[in-house]
Amino acid sequence: LFANDLVSVVGIHKEEFVSRFAAHNVGIFMTELEWMCFILDEAFNAKETFVTRYWRCKNSWRTDNFDGCLWRFIVCKQFDGFGRLRYTRHFMQPISDEEYDQALREHPESY
Repeated sequence: LFANDLVSVVGIHKEEFVSRFAAHNVGIFMTELEWMCFILDEAFNAKETFVTRYWRCKNSWRTDNFDGCLWRFIVCKQFDGFGRLRYTRHFMQPISDEEYDQALREHPESY
């Protein structure tokens, strides 16, 4: 679990995040509909080895007027010689408004 980028954006300490994560008390960054779309996208791209998606997410931890943040979600999968999934890695990277806009222009299918 790489939490350094996540906690720097949401404004909590890494220890608090790990504690909440262990207690199953971590807020969802998306609406329920967006989360379902994310899961369906995973299912439809089950055989892809590398998928990148961009999301505008809410921040459920901060109490100030911070609306949300922009994220690049990267899914990397490795398959064995028989085509069976060995493992999946999920990466979340905060990105700037400019990176988000550029990705939207260049790869509109990633949203």
